[in-house]
Amino acid sequence: MSFKTPYPDVILNAFKSVQAWKSLSLVLMGMLLFAVFALGWMASHQSVILIPQGLSNAKKPITLSLGEPFSPDYLTSVAKGDLFSLLNWTPDNIDEQYGQFIVRLEPSLVDGQRQSLLNEAKQHREEGLTQSFFITRTFVKGPSVVAHGILVRSAGGREVFRGPAIYQLDYTNSGNGLLLVAGVSQPNANAAPAPASKN
Repeated sequence: MSFKTPYPDVILNAFKSVQAWKSLSLVLMGMLLFAVFALGWMASHQSVILIPQGLSNAKKPITLSLGEPFSPDYLTSVAKGDLFSLLNWTPDNIDEQYGQFIVRLEPSLVDGQRQSLLNEAKQHREEGLTQSFFITRTFVKGPSVVAHGILVRSAGGREVFRGPAIYQLDYTNSGNGLLLVAGVSQPNANAAPAPASKN
């Protein structure tokens, strides 16, 4: 049996072929890694259009970036929804309202706050209380939203309290544009933070 090329050349050609396949594999792996990182970066910086819950009232979508800082409109809409769950309830739906709010809490707060919120809901249900919070204005400063409004509480169809109230919700970015409640407080009316954005 005779070779068209000398034996050492066949080994050399085979070695070059293996090297070529290795080189091609490395190039393709590099391109794949680049594509994965590029797609990850694009996904974290892509704008999303959200349709607010009260679309019939707002009549406009909100555009936001999935990265920080979040738009004041988005923060305000999220805060209004969370305040509605926490502060607007009747004896018939308080468990559902508080349940929706508990789901919105940051995971580290859920265990500490769940039982106290459920106990509070049980107490309000037994007392037959109904509560509403009417937002008059909101201020956004960083990842926090301060809402001013009128808190109305009634029992047995009779109003037992009506007065101004201020609530501050602090948010944390859990990724992909999802904000979770990191804290709720009632700042003093005189110590309300200076507004960065007013709605």
